[in-house]
Amino acid sequence: MIGDELARAKARAARLLAQKARSEADLRVRLERSHFSLPVIDAAIAYLRSKGLIDDAQLARETVDSTLRKAPAGDALLLQRVEREGVSQPLAEQAVAQTPRPERARAQAMARLIELRLPRELDAVARWRRALGVMARRGFGEEESMEALREVLGPEPEAPDQPAGGPLF
Repeated sequence: MIGDELARAKARAARLLAQKARSEADLRVRLERSHFSLPVIDAAIAYLRSKGLIDDAQLARETVDSTLRKAPAGDALLLQRVEREGVSQPLAEQAVAQTPRPERARAQAMARLIELRLPRELDAVARWRRALGVMARRGFGEEESMEALREVLGPEPEAPDQPAGGPLF
């Protein structure tokens, strides 16, 4: 009886893995939803891991690489994407730390892309605000964003409704 359930659990996991790479945690949740017993899930996961079909560290690296192929991204976005796949925080942090380009270089690359895409008719304040919004959505922190944008857009302008020296954002 357990052998039949284990075979069904392995088959279900194989179908899930055929769709896309998955973390161990994600497979566990999906097998639990399919009403397999915990000992059977543990045995199926151990089997899949022994065959190299589950590798959370590899999934984390692939997720980071995939995200960076689309556009430069900050560490915060990379961590979020990896953890969303069900990878543990330590493995996610390790994958992000192994990124070949440091976050500052990725921020500069993103700032250059943003600068190319911003409408020229925007005033300096609007350009800076839009650029900072994009940088934040791409997972860059305030410090990295401000440094990169200063290099690309020049010094931040004073907002017209703020006193001299007041904050722009």
